[in-house]
Amino acid sequence: GTARLWDLNGNQIQQFEGHQGSVLQVAFSPNGEQIATSGADGTARLWDLNGNQIQQFEGHQGSVLQVAFSPNGEQIATSGADGTARLWDLNGNQIQQFEGDSMTISDDWQYIAMEQDNAITFWPMYTLNRLDELLSSTCEHLGPYLANNPDPRYTNEDRALCGVPSLQQD
Repeated sequence: GTARLWDLNGNQIQQFEGHQGSVLQVAFSPNGEQIATSGADGTARLWDLNGNQIQQFEGHQGSVLQVAFSPNGEQIATSGADGTARLWDLNGNQIQQFEGDSMTISDDWQYIAMEQDNAITFWPMYTLNRLDELLSSTCEHLGPYLANNPDPRYTNEDRALCGVPSLQQD
């Protein structure tokens, strides 16, 4: 499949070739220097405006129906026919996955809404700039457990991540 970029006079400026099936959606980055495409081949792709593929995003089982850039242009979100939405960094690493059939993201990228079984579920999105918030929230809940549980599956290094003192080993 091929996406094409046109000027306002109807002249083709560039084409973006690589999908092994139809291109289903195109999104411009906030700074206008890159585009992302989603395709029936189960991939999303990141391109520069010269038609060079920068990255390929793989993980969906089936067509990738939607693609969107974060407001700062540092992540993309995809939604697929497999009933998942996924958040990616621009290097192709999956950051988060959500279950549902349709993706709607708040303008500030704080929340994603997914429809599943005639119900809408809102999920917080932990974009790259919010990972510290995720760790803090997790440690808030796990800290007391780690502090008082000698379970050998959890090391003192694990405890240190949440600022929990080491447990004395017998």
